[in-house]
Amino acid sequence: PHRLILIPSSVLIKGLDGKKITDVSCGNQHTIAKDEEGLVYVWGYNGYCRLGLGNQQDVLVPKAVPQVSLLLLRSSL
Repeated sequence: PHRLILIPSSVLIKGLDGKKITDVSCGNQHTIAKDEEGLVYVWGYNGYCRLGLGNQQDVLVPKAVPQVSLLLLRSSL
């Protein structure tokens, strides 16, 4: 029988160049990441405003979520 072996690796994500990502959560249709400064980035399917950007346009390159990022920054002060 064959076994599937997963090997962790880093992947360069266009739009997050130069950012140090500390947390990532991935689903089937969208992804969220937080950098070391507390800024939150989202990308993927945005139907029903799932990405929290106030619109329903899909996002192919990570985009900062201003409201969430601001709340995280304030709570860390």
